[in-house]
Amino acid sequence: MRLNKVLAVVVFFVVSAFLCFAQASSESTTDPAGAKPEPAGSAYKLQRGDEINIRVYRNSDLESTVKVGPDGRISTMMVDDLVAEGLTVAQLRTELTRRYAKYVRDPQVSVTLRDLVNERVFVGGEVERPGMLPIAGRITVLTAVMQAGGFRNTAHRTQVFLVRKDEHDKPVGTVLDLRDMVRGKKPDVPLQSFDVVYVPKSKIARADQVIDQYIRQLIPGNLNAGFTYLQSPGPAVIRFQ
Repeated sequence: MRLNKVLAVVVFFVVSAFLCFAQASSESTTDPAGAKPEPAGSAYKLQRGDEINIRVYRNSDLESTVKVGPDGRISTMMVDDLVAEGLTVAQLRTELTRRYAKYVRDPQVSVTLRDLVNERVFVGGEVERPGMLPIAGRITVLTAVMQAGGFRNTAHRTQVFLVRKDEHDKPVGTVLDLRDMVRGKKPDVPLQSFDVVYVPKSKIARADQVIDQYIRQLIPGNLNAGFTYLQSPGPAVIRFQ
């Protein structure tokens, strides 16, 4: 495949994903009690627009439900202008406990995620509707591709790239054979928040080029949706399945 065709496909994917994110609503699925379990992996970092519930044991007047504001901050009873963006739930709980300790003796703070505005995945390349998809329940690579309109006739189904951040926020790429998944010869792969699924048009000799040249360098720098790990410098780790 010629380089200009590769770049044209990926640019279309990036622009579509960016527009999809800009128009996306903040609706997401919650459990009957209204609380949403923390996403897979306790390292999820709060984003602008995420909604959280805060409780202090034996101090019901301090209970509040707040959203992370456009400036990345939250304000609660007795705590103003706390930067929550970029913190995990555990880190936010620790910081709230420290601040409430000024007013409450031995505070026992509970922080619960209620609505995750940015719990999404990218699907791009040779699919009918490249862009960003919300995660509602369990979603796999194949179901994400189907939600993106399915494969185009030009899709290379035996060399699909799944890019995911590791515990150090570094991109890890896995090359998947979706044709074998469709045939039931290989298991489908569940997706996590901020995964990127890229369906190429033809074989690419070096898999790390997909992450470095075709994805990482073309994701807009101002796209603050948890996909910033794609901007990480250095080589990505590539695995084959």
